[in-house]
Amino acid sequence: MKKTLFMLVLLVAPAAVAQPASHYTQNAFYFEVLGQGLLYSVNFDHRFTENIAARVGFSSFIIEFISDVSIITIPLMVEYLSGHGDSHLEVGLGIVPIHGSLSTSFFGTTEGSVGAWAVIGTATLGYRYQPRTEGLLFRIGVTPLFDSRAAQIWGGLSLGYAF
Repeated sequence: MKKTLFMLVLLVAPAAVAQPASHYTQNAFYFEVLGQGLLYSVNFDHRFTENIAARVGFSSFIIEFISDVSIITIPLMVEYLSGHGDSHLEVGLGIVPIHGSLSTSFFGTTEGSVGAWAVIGTATLGYRYQPRTEGLLFRIGVTPLFDSRAAQIWGGLSLGYAF
């Protein structure tokens, strides 16, 4: 009898203490206007837990004046998402490696080019809608950019797909 009772406890106890699985979309792909990519960025975001996520993005653009300025940004962020539903307060911290190059041209031929990498800090404080199942992702927030000398208040708006 004791052996049977012991076996029953071993079989039933795990089911009694098991919590229901918390389901949420773990990946997202989105386009951000302004934000950490400066003008825009294309981003992939992965949630490691329901509240912790990381993101990597990419942006490349050219500003044409007398000389062409080419800029590449790679936003790298770690984010905390509050709440357990579809709507979240998003708080994040990260870095943005930036490559800038300046090239001069004369009648369509490149005369010279100079480039350099820099790394700036960034943060996020905003609202994030990410459905628990597949669907539309929306983000809006303040995304300051800073280094050891100065800080610039910035903002961003994102739209994408969570899966």
